[in-house]
Amino acid sequence: MFNRLLKRLQPPPLEDPALNIQARNTFAILFAAFVLTTLYLFYTFWFPPYWQIAVAVIALGAEIGLWFLLQKGQVVLTGTILTILLWLAIVIEVSLYGGVRDTGFAAFVIVIVIASLTMGVRGSIVFAVLTILAGAGMVIAEMNGALPPRVEVQAYAALLSHVITIGAVVALLSLAIRS
Repeated sequence: MFNRLLKRLQPPPLEDPALNIQARNTFAILFAAFVLTTLYLFYTFWFPPYWQIAVAVIALGAEIGLWFLLQKGQVVLTGTILTILLWLAIVIEVSLYGGVRDTGFAAFVIVIVIASLTMGVRGSIVFAVLTILAGAGMVIAEMNGALPPRVEVQAYAALLSHVITIGAVVALLSLAIRS
């Protein structure tokens, strides 16, 4: 039953084989983001601050909108918007919790891999350059006192953040290899 649901949600086949691979990759990433956002929504009900509920609902709405866009055959546009939204989310999160020294900064690697899967090599280069520029901007902002003070985290929380990042990169790379 789950496989039938996934097949029904898949983007329609396109004429260009390369675009078909890109559409499958974008769908897989979008589906994973939807599942993770749904899990995060349930998490926000039990752990404050409760404004995170609104963030999760907005993210789910954006993901559903991107799924409709993908269903219309707009593969490149969907992948680009998805990658930009993920990149911006990480920029905001990292800026609020410690800048380049925050463990979440490593999550930019995930976005760079997603860019390569949804937009090709040029996309990954663009997002790599954007990430370097964002990092430099965060360093300058931190040195000028424009960023909030770094939030100290426990060692196990830092390890968990790195495990999640490494797991996501491995999953994305296996998706790339299968493509």
